[in-house]
Amino acid sequence: VPISARNILEDPELKSAVKAFSHWPTFPQIFIKGEFIGGSDIILNMHQSGELKEKLKGIASNQKSD
Repeated sequence: VPISARNILEDPELKSAVKAFSHWPTFPQIFIKGEFIGGSDIILNMHQSGELKEKLKGIASNQKSD
């Protein structure tokens, strides 16, 4: 699954904008298909339960068909 990352700590304006967009005060913040999912603790729990694999399954399928 393709990923991208931004170092928002280098840009205070971007850091504030991301917090305002997600209504979440801490980082990292994980977005999948533009939807805010949560931080690393939530992603770890989703991985352990298998939910993350299901959430990413549609993305991998879409990439192969492009």
